Amino acid sequence: MKPFEQSVAILKALAHPLRMRIALLLYVQGSMRVGDISAAVAQQQPIVSQQLKLLKDAGVIKSLRTSKAVSCEIAEGFVREVLDGALKLAEEEIPLLLKNLEVSREGEAAGCDCEKGDITGIIVDPELCTQDHMCLAMNFCPESAIIQEGFGLPKIDADKCSFCERCVNFCPAQAFRIIRGQN
Repeated sequence: MKPFEQSVAILKALAHPLRMRIALLLYVQGSMRVGDISAAVAQQQPIVSQQLKLLKDAGVIKSLRTSKAVSCEIAEGFVREVLDGALKLAEEEIPLLLKNLEVSREGEAAGCDCEKGDITGIIVDPELCTQDHMCLAMNFCPESAIIQEGFGLPKIDADKCSFCERCVNFCPAQAFRIIRGQN
């Protein structure tokens, strides 16, 4: 592919919010496992894998397979210059992505503590929920307790909820609230 055509392919691949977040994350963090990328951008792994394939096909990233996992990193060349400029315009995205990754790693290390005796429920604050997208926290609920019709306000199915607090940790709008009290 000629340099001009390669540049067009790179810019086209980066012209999607999720792919741009993934690329910026890799640019800042370096090589990352696909599972960690998925946690950082708060999306299910199949969705992230699909976006990674598009980024790889465009020459934005390269992937490295080990016996246990696939890692990705930013390719060399023009893409690094583009991401350096984009990083200056999207500085506020990086702390959120890194927080998501940290929360995910803490959750994996601690395991899901479903015996939280003082939690009596979890609610969604309608003033904080943007309701203009599919609820990202749904992707991280191990019990599939979050229900959303269309782009409406998500609801918690109390019979399914194990109070693992992943919805609280992964909601970008921080709209999920824990109710504490006596059982």
